Amino acid sequence: MEERKVSTKELLGLLWQHAKKQKGLLGMIGFFVVFANTVDLINPFVYKLFIDGLVNNDAMRDSSSVATQMILLIVTLFGVSMVGWIGWRITSLATAVYIPNTMARLSREMTLVLFRHSVRFYQNQFVGSLVKKVFRIADSFEQIFSAIAWQFIGIIITLVGSFAVLYTRNTTIAWILLAWSFVAITGHFLYSRWKSKFDLEQAESDSKVAGQFSDMLTNFENIKLFTGIKNEKKTLKETQGIWVGNFIKAWRLSEYADAAQAAMMISGEAILLYVAFGYWQEGLLTVGDFALIQGYYMAILSKVWNIGRAIRQVYRAIANGKESAGILLMQPEIKEMKSARDLGVEKGEIVFTGVRFGYNKGQQVLKDYEMTFKAGKRYALVGPSGSGKSTVGKLVLRLFDIQRGKILIDGQEIKKVTLESLRSQISVVPQESVLFHRSLMENIRYGRRDATDEEVMEAAKKARCHEFITHLEDGYETFVGERGVKLSGGERQRVAIARAILKNAPILVLDEATSSLDSESEAMIQEALDHLMKGKTTIVIAHRLSTIMKMDQIVVMEEGKVVDAGSHKQLVRKKNGLYRKLWKIQAGGFLGE
Repeated sequence: MEERKVSTKELLGLLWQHAKKQKGLLGMIGFFVVFANTVDLINPFVYKLFIDGLVNNDAMRDSSSVATQMILLIVTLFGVSMVGWIGWRITSLATAVYIPNTMARLSREMTLVLFRHSVRFYQNQFVGSLVKKVFRIADSFEQIFSAIAWQFIGIIITLVGSFAVLYTRNTTIAWILLAWSFVAITGHFLYSRWKSKFDLEQAESDSKVAGQFSDMLTNFENIKLFTGIKNEKKTLKETQGIWVGNFIKAWRLSEYADAAQAAMMISGEAILLYVAFGYWQEGLLTVGDFALIQGYYMAILSKVWNIGRAIRQVYRAIANGKESAGILLMQPEIKEMKSARDLGVEKGEIVFTGVRFGYNKGQQVLKDYEMTFKAGKRYALVGPSGSGKSTVGKLVLRLFDIQRGKILIDGQEIKKVTLESLRSQISVVPQESVLFHRSLMENIRYGRRDATDEEVMEAAKKARCHEFITHLEDGYETFVGERGVKLSGGERQRVAIARAILKNAPILVLDEATSSLDSESEAMIQEALDHLMKGKTTIVIAHRLSTIMKMDQIVVMEEGKVVDAGSHKQLVRKKNGLYRKLWKIQAGGFLGE
């Protein structure tokens, strides 16, 4: 499935859904941002009164009444500044709680959405890129919210308040200041909007670099074994070259905007002072008015300078957020019906009726597949590579959706039941067992997370992995490394079998579960597998004869269809049968996949 394109409106709507979940904190931040910005507008007016007082009372500087008046203005200035300081501190403390909680919620939601996607989705993605996108959308929220709370609201209040006060002193200067601010801010918006396409290119190249790093680290053994360090360095340099180019381009464009803005500010101040000087000569402005004008101009100057960066930051955050939200808003390939019910398994009979399936367009792996797996019976699926035997196990778990036909469990179509209830009724031991970088106790307990330590150990004993675990320095508390790399293939497989034993689901799928084991290890767990399969509807994707010869029925598949079925003895006697041919080819004890 292709990642869907996300509009700015969709992204902002998505972020708002999470932003409004802490309404109390959000309201508090909004109130105190407005309050603090409004209080800050009082200071320039107090400065004006103070300077006018100094000028007007220059001849009476020793007068006690003048001293009292000036001290009162100083106290007022201090008091106003402290009230503003308190407002900003409350805003900062509330934001420090609000932002990380919302970011964490967004990251969680993004991660949970990733788990709703199909196997096919992960086959087309770099894990590193996905991790980057999970955190990038949270970062986008933080950048956009900070820009709105600390910059956008502030510039609106400062502009409106400054214009209102200056208008009472001189309408021309008030309009000049407002017009200059409007031109500067509009220019920032238009420029940042044009630049956003380059920000998106930078975000995409950033994800590619992260994916490249992840792929290299995942394949570190191959890189060492095939002396690929120089080759990987070259590949990484090429990928990074695109990112560096995009980064430099975006940086330069931002620098051009800053340079233009600085020139506007210098020009704006000169024009404003020149006009004010003319009105002062006419006696229409006082010296204190210069302090008032300069105070508001510097406040607006600071806001406009920051707003330019904030606008570019928002557009960059939107570009990054869009790249992540494409996954967040993308409909999963495997969907639950709104009316889906929990699967109830009493017997565990599985029926495939006229099933057609292919991984890619124009490909048919299963062609009108018909098969009934009777409750409590053990079945082995064998056949040449590409015959569809592993696909059967994946479709039972609904890791992929079929294109036609039905799959029923105890008469219930699996498309009409919840995915969680379906998979909770099936235990799986895959061909390659991947473990969490957690303790062995946690990895086994993942089969049934409410199991006691004693139950975990009992499952480990049945899977014949208790002995090697107890010989480890930290025993069951040993961390196994990412994907379980600290254990051998056979040890990982036995841990996976222990996990399946602990889960004890009525349906069992063994996808070549002994393929990673040597003969000695296989013999150790064969008894455990027999115990695990007892009373369960079992589908074994067959590899070794030692496993399939004990099955109730061996199902032979070729080109997506069942071509034969029976016991080992029955099938090996058929002179022209496919099973007999496979048996001869693998007479040493293995069946071709």
